[in-house]
Amino acid sequence: MSKSTLSTNAESNIFSLTELISSLNIVARDFVYVNWYRFDRIDKIKLTDLCENFEYIWYPGSDDIEVFDDSLEWMISISHGGQVSLVF
Repeated sequence: MSKSTLSTNAESNIFSLTELISSLNIVARDFVYVNWYRFDRIDKIKLTDLCENFEYIWYPGSDDIEVFDDSLEWMISISHGGQVSLVF
């Protein structure tokens, strides 16, 4: 697996998870998983719900999350500081 840090910052007022996924040419499944901490707290959520409500789900300053689907071909990592990385 490779990790690539992106120039996108999730704290930006114009950040869109939908646009990020599209720009990375990720073909995500209907449901994704959100890892909250050490892969011992993982929630399954509809991708559309996560994208539409991202600002209410991820809290800058405290949440480091990873988003991935059943394919395990990609993972978007978002640090508590808003740094976005792609693992593929």
